Amino acid sequence: MLKVKYLKLRSYILFLLFCLCGLKMNPVFGQNYGLKIVIVKDSSTIDSDLKNFDSVWNNCMAEYGKNDVSKYFLNPHTSIQSKSHPITVLNFITGIDYPFNMVFPFRMVNKVDVNDSLKMYQLDMGWMHISILFHSKFKKLVQVSDINYFNLKTYYYKNLTIYSDQKTMDMRSVQQSYNDVLNAMDDLGIERDSFLKKHFTIYSANTLSEVYRYVGGLEYVNYFNQQSRFGGMGDPFNNILLSGVERPIHTHELVHFAVNFQTNRFIGEGIASLYGGVGIESYQSKIPKAVELMVKYNIHSFKDLNEKSFIPEINSNRVPYVLSAHLLNSIKLRFRNKETFRKFVRSCKTDEQMISSLMELLNAPSEETVFLWIFYKIK
Repeated sequence: MLKVKYLKLRSYILFLLFCLCGLKMNPVFGQNYGLKIVIVKDSSTIDSDLKNFDSVWNNCMAEYGKNDVSKYFLNPHTSIQSKSHPITVLNFITGIDYPFNMVFPFRMVNKVDVNDSLKMYQLDMGWMHISILFHSKFKKLVQVSDINYFNLKTYYYKNLTIYSDQKTMDMRSVQQSYNDVLNAMDDLGIERDSFLKKHFTIYSANTLSEVYRYVGGLEYVNYFNQQSRFGGMGDPFNNILLSGVERPIHTHELVHFAVNFQTNRFIGEGIASLYGGVGIESYQSKIPKAVELMVKYNIHSFKDLNEKSFIPEINSNRVPYVLSAHLLNSIKLRFRNKETFRKFVRSCKTDEQMISSLMELLNAPSEETVFLWIFYKIK
């Protein structure tokens, strides 16, 4: 009897394995033929170069952000004190504890032979396309920015290096952004040396989609803010900034680099928005729209705001950024004491700590009371 049950179970397992293998070979799902990450539809495109690339790309994505992955690149940026070589097009994603290769699939949609040794693979992640260069002779990855496809010009300001296709650079605007960051640091009680002693690399263009191409993005689809034309991204491991606004530097992103203490995402974005604006505008200019959307979507607590932050209209107008900046400015004005303000922002390492600190600071009985007092009394 037991033997019969065993044989039935064995047959069932073999059948499942057969089905899984069938799915793997089915063109609808793509064929990977043992490749670790890159899924392809046509098996004829799988050659030794692609297999080598896939192995290197898999290892890089598995270790990125956790270990130094410069060993996978032909020309690592040794001048930058970094944990890893920049994969700036991916690194704006925050809050993910898994390696990228376990979270996102990479489907190869195009391959271009740049020359005998340099191959370009265009990968589709479902919500954006990226292009990755691979040196088949040395079996190393190459940054698109390393070969300067777009003939970018180089500009310098103190500890900033700015790459742009502009013939001239508005250095007054650069100086203003730089000073705004230093003023934010002074306000927050951060020693300036923590910023001044680092080197920052900035890729600058008038829109985010333009600057995105400079580091390997062929097609930009922002999962988090689909209607956004302007914006920025930052690679905190390598101090690299993508500035896609109609000025040389996206000050909001540069403020992020200057803040050297941990906060939850809400307060972190609020700090950057308070001192660096939201896109190309000040956070104050966006307050009326933020209030309108709070009423429209019945948002009366931080929990509501968090749950509804991915609604396209709320996300595109950066409502959480605007409200957080307003909250921080309200605390500054209410207490007129920099130490109280500094102590508060440093206490907000988690959402729970932020709410607890607010209730204590404002002597409020509940989260909803805090939320209504701060955000529904905006004048």
